[in-house]
Amino acid sequence: MKFLPYVLCVLALAAAVPAWRPVSTAPTAKKTDSDLFTKPASADVIADLQVAEWDDATSSAKIIRVKRSGNDWTIASHFDYPADANTRVSKSTATFMGLAHGRLVSEDPKQFASLGVVDPLDPDLSQKEGRGKRITMIDITGQTVADLILGKKSETGDGIYYMREAGKNQVYTAQVTPDLSTKFVDYVEVDPLKVKREDIRSLLVADYSIDLQRKAIDMRSETQLTRSSGTDLWSDPGPVPPDKRIAQGVINTIVTAATTVKLTDVRQFSIKSIPRDIMEMQSKGFYFVPPGTVDKDSPVVNLQGQDLAAVGNEGRLTIATKDGLKYSLMFGEVAVDSDGKAPDATAKDATTGRDRYMLVFVQYDAALDEEAGKPPGKDDKPTLSGAERAAKAQARYLKYYYVITDEAFKQLRPALEKLFEAKPPEAKVGTTGKTISEWLADNARRQGVITTASGLQYEVLKPAPAGATRPGPGDTVAVRYRGTLYDGTVFDASKVEPTTFPVNGVVKGFGEGLQLMGVGAKYRLFIKPELGYGESAVGKIPANSILTFEVELVSVGPPKDMSGIVPSIGPNGQQAIQAHLAAPSH
Repeated sequence: MKFLPYVLCVLALAAAVPAWRPVSTAPTAKKTDSDLFTKPASADVIADLQVAEWDDATSSAKIIRVKRSGNDWTIASHFDYPADANTRVSKSTATFMGLAHGRLVSEDPKQFASLGVVDPLDPDLSQKEGRGKRITMIDITGQTVADLILGKKSETGDGIYYMREAGKNQVYTAQVTPDLSTKFVDYVEVDPLKVKREDIRSLLVADYSIDLQRKAIDMRSETQLTRSSGTDLWSDPGPVPPDKRIAQGVINTIVTAATTVKLTDVRQFSIKSIPRDIMEMQSKGFYFVPPGTVDKDSPVVNLQGQDLAAVGNEGRLTIATKDGLKYSLMFGEVAVDSDGKAPDATAKDATTGRDRYMLVFVQYDAALDEEAGKPPGKDDKPTLSGAERAAKAQARYLKYYYVITDEAFKQLRPALEKLFEAKPPEAKVGTTGKTISEWLADNARRQGVITTASGLQYEVLKPAPAGATRPGPGDTVAVRYRGTLYDGTVFDASKVEPTTFPVNGVVKGFGEGLQLMGVGAKYRLFIKPELGYGESAVGKIPANSILTFEVELVSVGPPKDMSGIVPSIGPNGQQAIQAHLAAPSH
């Protein structure tokens, strides 16, 4: 536990955050403008759409308003957040364009409630029953194209609704298939981070919470997980608890959640007014504290010339990508008034099922940038530097408090016990009666067998000449090879001519062994499951197999376009050797 003497004192800081349908009785003649609910127009000239409906839970109107900005739409009712899913806008507007009156049902306002056409925006709060949905559309010239109140569904036929124009008493039937929503989530796409799953290289789950009464941090765990390119197999650079292993399914659920999370709402974020904005942050569960107070990887910002670490009172998930960007997702308080949701009275935890606030900070780490230092190609266009990309992203994210579901929160920041699972009994090596560890230990004791730090074992059958070229991970090699199981069963072998493939297009142990060899050398590799196919069965290769390869390195060449023979990916995310290596022996 760490005590926070600075959590509340930041109220004194004054600074700015860095850029971070008619029925059969209706007339059949050509409709005049007076027979239509909307003025003549096409959906593509609509520049402003507002939908309002009554919310019994809050006894008020819920409103969503989207506006066109060039070819894009923003949600004006939600601080101009981008309306990424603008097909929703097209559907909502096109449904009502050129809509004709059906039969006249009533002109008596006293019947509005029974027909469901009471204006949801009527300020008379004594009239709560029978409120309909109101849709207002304005074109690019600023003219109101439609201002309609959609009521209850009529019993006269499918797709027939009661409808009137706002400010008028005439209620008509109309044949329409309404697709109206006031939910923020229906106007935005998933993945606000816009991070590609395959680009994620590391995750850091910081599981802590802030106890304001004690002004203390309850730091439960901080777990770093990494993976290499082209695999869903995660590893933990630190010590894994005894008898445990990484719960790969849970970790990949974190990745899925991070790249598909759907927002339920946003709130405006600002830190220009002190101390009001600082107090707003604290009410949502976010604080600035001295760096290192909570954890070493908290994002640091500069306020009034002082470096301070940003923390959320329910921990953090940091996602690092191959381009060096680190996205820190900070989790705060439950969003008590989000979407009018009420607490689950049956839940033991008052926060269960509640939406939660999230802030996103972005920083750049050149050490994680896989392209850093590489000279640009001759056809490459100028690109922003890593720091500039981080600043651009940060400026986008620090406009909002994001509101996510409780389910998304629990997927993004699982507790420590969820990250690891009990190890299954160690597999045996065929009919030997020995476990994999025992077999490998016996093999390592044979004269001439060398074991690397990763656990790869190899024998030098024929050394390379002095000064012979060794391949790197991006090189292409030509080899003769023969792959067998523990009992000598051959599962694959090259033909007379050498087989060519990229060093990084094979399982990890095979690739490591190749990089130990010089041209002309011949090695025998013993590849344990973790460096091969793991728990996956591939072709003749059973799950949890130790693979033995006799390999002769014939030549090394520069990287080639191997798009026709890319490596396959096994069900557990293990990178397979190459298409021809996974097939039966030829």
